[in-house]
Amino acid sequence: MPGQTILGRYRVEKILGHGGMGEVLLAHDTLLHRRVALKRLRSGGEEGTTRRRAILKEARRASQVSDRRIAAIYDVIDLGNDLLIVMEYVAGSTLRERMAGPLPVAEFWDLSIQCVEAIGAAHAHGVIHRDIKPENLMVTGDGQIKVLDFGIAGRAETSEDGPTAATTTMTSEERQGIIVGTPQYMAPEVLYGGRIDRRTDIFSLGTVFYELLTAQHPFAAPTFEAVVERIMNSVLEPVSALNPMVGPRLSGVIEKMMAKDPDQRYASCDELMRDLAEARRSEPSGAAPESRVAPKGPSRSAIRRRAVAASAVALAVGLTAWGLWLGSLGALPRDRYLAVLAPLTPGASEDFASSALGSIDLLAARLQKHQDRPGFQLASFQEGLDEKVRSAGDARKVQGVNLALVPTLEQRTDVFRARLDLWDAGRGKVIASRTVETPI
Repeated sequence: MPGQTILGRYRVEKILGHGGMGEVLLAHDTLLHRRVALKRLRSGGEEGTTRRRAILKEARRASQVSDRRIAAIYDVIDLGNDLLIVMEYVAGSTLRERMAGPLPVAEFWDLSIQCVEAIGAAHAHGVIHRDIKPENLMVTGDGQIKVLDFGIAGRAETSEDGPTAATTTMTSEERQGIIVGTPQYMAPEVLYGGRIDRRTDIFSLGTVFYELLTAQHPFAAPTFEAVVERIMNSVLEPVSALNPMVGPRLSGVIEKMMAKDPDQRYASCDELMRDLAEARRSEPSGAAPESRVAPKGPSRSAIRRRAVAASAVALAVGLTAWGLWLGSLGALPRDRYLAVLAPLTPGASEDFASSALGSIDLLAARLQKHQDRPGFQLASFQEGLDEKVRSAGDARKVQGVNLALVPTLEQRTDVFRARLDLWDAGRGKVIASRTVETPI
């Protein structure tokens, strides 16, 4: 694939990823002398037709939005068996890669305001993104936010009824109960089939902000059903309770963004921007007021225990990964396309299972940084979750990988145990395995 020229014009440099919407390539446009991202969809059968229709909708919707904070669509090319979308290539890192720990509040202000501006620009063009998540928010080398992937964006039908009147027309697939988007960032109304509008994106963006400032996903759970239960019913700890550097005004803004009732949320990004600016003025340094006293009691200690558990698991997984990769390189194929699977957590509590999932998500994000190494690519961890990939065989079938990393995390009486098994997905065989234990 790398080195191939498409249409005599686009020279492929590398595969950026595979996913439910198709294959994404980094290529050089030999005519205009610029790098572009190519999203290619191979049609075939009923599933291929559905994906082809979805990606065409992406191109039409995203092409209507012209804003410096939104990745541009340059062209759509129908090749018969293939459909090719030529997009702006955005170099940088995703917000996911900045979640190793809570983001300093001083850094949060600028990034959050840019995110709101970007989503607001899409809403001004009548487009609801519907899949706001850290992976779709890119930070360029000069610190600018770019919003990616309007693959499931909803075209809003505006009316004269006010700022929240924009809604979407549901597709036949959605009417049949297929939920479109990433479950962990979905607003409640998406899950119960309610009205989708600007406030839906605001909820998702609030979830991203919560995660940025706390390094904890508010709705993380080991199964889709448990995620839905948390989104619909859980009472969230305020951001300021988990991160004492966050002031009460900013914490309140995020709480309003994530209100379960859409009528209790911000009606528009303009309203949200005003409150963000006011929160920033009230605590310009991002420091906690001197009079702030950290909350006490069982709730706080439970949070500390979960934080310790997550840190220990992350350490164990990190050590295991380094041991596996550095110690077993000779056993790996020359071209490595790796899927990192959701962790197995036999006999674990719900809290531990959630922490383990977050830790493996973090591990996948760290491995993404090594994709500039020749012959190494990483499949999307989130797409593996969405597609319910549970084994090396599933990963090969669904994501087309030749390697799969299968983690098992256990909480014992006085230790955490992490084991990583590296599978040859084609042969169905474990080619490397490492186990690390760390005291609780």
